Amino acid sequence: YTFFATTFGFTARETAALMGAHTLGTLSVQNSGFPGDDGWVDNEFRLDNEYYREIVGGPGNGGMATFEDLLDAPNWNQRQRISNEPDIPSRFFWTRGGGGGGGRGNRLRRGLQGGDGGRGPIMLNADIALVRDFTDFFDPDTGDVDCSFQFRNMNACPHAALTFDHMADFRLNNGAWLVAFQEVLTKLLNFGYSTIGGCDAASAPCTLAPVVTTT
Repeated sequence: YTFFATTFGFTARETAALMGAHTLGTLSVQNSGFPGDDGWVDNEFRLDNEYYREIVGGPGNGGMATFEDLLDAPNWNQRQRISNEPDIPSRFFWTRGGGGGGGRGNRLRRGLQGGDGGRGPIMLNADIALVRDFTDFFDPDTGDVDCSFQFRNMNACPHAALTFDHMADFRLNNGAWLVAFQEVLTKLLNFGYSTIGGCDAASAPCTLAPVVTTT
């Protein structure tokens, strides 16, 4: 959240909405060091709120989602891909399954040597940090997180107070996310530019001009 707030002036809700773009596309070791050939979600070709459903729990038996229901998403574990290539960095990332959910000693197959790290969706620290607070558990030099995703564990990460409610809202309301995503994506694309002659849905394609700043 801090990066988008300081660089683009985005609010916590706008940041949470923009990160839903991860419902599309995949990752590759060659481009980023992350082994994510299957992307962040099961269907990386559909623009919907599946990204939020992966990391936020759903309503309980009564149909209403309590705070505990929302925390109770299927578990994620942090893993590490150790790179043998000099131009590709080693990376920590998160995969489904198990009861540990992160924290030293609780990772699944920590220290993977090369390879793709297994199949299925993955999450990055930036994704999990929207629902769990790493503040006191994060090594910025390596990306290692020393707390558990699973909120019932003794070493559980706290919830991410600034963004969790927005993530839950988008998990429960696909329409709300689509509206928020359109608005923040437009804001991002227009960043550093101003419109010439106005711009709205009924007008012709917008004309943009760079914003000139003086010092």
